[in-house]
Amino acid sequence: MAEPQTHNTAAAKTITPPPPVIPVGQSGDWDLLFSDEFDGTTLDTGKWTTCYWWDDDGCNIASNNELEWYQSDDVLVNNGTLQLRAQQRSIDASNGNTYDYTSGMVTTGRDVSSTSVPPKFAFAFGYTEIKAKIPKGQGLWPAFWLLPVDHNSKPEIDVMEILGNETDMIHFNFHYLNSEGVYENQNNDWVGPDFSDDWHTYAVDWQPDKIIWYVDGVEHFRYTETAYIPNGPMYLLANLAVGGDWPGDPNGSTPFPSYYEIDYMRVWQRSNEVYLLPIADTYTDSDSPSTNYGHDDSIQADHEPIKTTYLKFDTTALAGRRVASIQLQVKSILESGAGSPDTQYVKLVEDTTWQEDDITFDNAPAVSPTSIGSLSDTSSNSTYAIPLDTSQVKPKIGGVFSLAIEGTGTDGLYLYSKDNEFDKPYLIITLLSSTTVFLPIIIKP
Repeated sequence: MAEPQTHNTAAAKTITPPPPVIPVGQSGDWDLLFSDEFDGTTLDTGKWTTCYWWDDDGCNIASNNELEWYQSDDVLVNNGTLQLRAQQRSIDASNGNTYDYTSGMVTTGRDVSSTSVPPKFAFAFGYTEIKAKIPKGQGLWPAFWLLPVDHNSKPEIDVMEILGNETDMIHFNFHYLNSEGVYENQNNDWVGPDFSDDWHTYAVDWQPDKIIWYVDGVEHFRYTETAYIPNGPMYLLANLAVGGDWPGDPNGSTPFPSYYEIDYMRVWQRSNEVYLLPIADTYTDSDSPSTNYGHDDSIQADHEPIKTTYLKFDTTALAGRRVASIQLQVKSILESGAGSPDTQYVKLVEDTTWQEDDITFDNAPAVSPTSIGSLSDTSSNSTYAIPLDTSQVKPKIGGVFSLAIEGTGTDGLYLYSKDNEFDKPYLIITLLSSTTVFLPIIIKP
């Protein structure tokens, strides 16, 4: 006789997946690009290094007259937090100086000086957030900030800086070079609670047309001068400086050791925004008709002589997606005269077979006569987002297509190419949200 069968009559348990992690105070769909929750017991060296790229068994920023020498043993991971520890201890540094303090820092940048080595992590445009508890004490200077991957000191986005003797005041800063190559700083200070008493989130939403600073999900500063907003990849830094021209020296009341505690650091991008680098870009020049400029770090548009920029984009990953808007973002080079009072036009190029290493004025593909976007009255060292005619470009989305930039006058425009280390052209595509639902129209008899 067959064995009796048993049946589990209990109802199946429904497992609800955890909600996606999104920035504090924000809504909508987000893609998490990077995160470290510091849940282990050691630092993840695949994500972080513990000094600036000029690391020599330690480092600091000498131009700030800081008093610490950053050391890896002052970077601790305990109980789900990253701890950057400042200590009062003497150290003979590799730069020949003796420092009375050591401290900790982390960065997703390089741990070598060569820019041919990729950083641990970098991103262009997005929302970065840190949850932290800062220390109190004269001379302490915790910060969370972004720097460009080309090892320049500008632009610099300071998500948060707090001085240990004013722990109820947060400083937001954006350092950059203007169109004349002159240093400028836009900043705002906000007095809130004593930030050393509890955990808080500090964030920056870096978009092509604005930078917004948040504390605990609430906006406190906004910068909207599009020309100077960075458009190249930047990396994360968090550090606890000791002393320097701004915070001043520690004194007898400063507690040591002191800890800058970090619960997490995260970076997102909006799910409906796509930033694409060209897979090829170059320009041609009628004065040198057989010359190829395939890997020049600039691209140019002029009419006398005729210089035409060509860009090729691969959008095959977006096949089937609904498009709301398309922009071409470019940046003029720093040198004086790189801008132009004339108008430059963006046009489609039907031929996508051209190769960056082969194209010249003599063999360049034909450019459509119809403009799909334009740019006028440009300056040096400035970023421009050119709205493109969506009706013309939308049929190209889902495949590989080419654009050209042509000049109309005698004063040419000089832009950075994708081969520049930091400032690059981008195609910015805004998609209709995946949650958008179009209801069918039902006609009743």
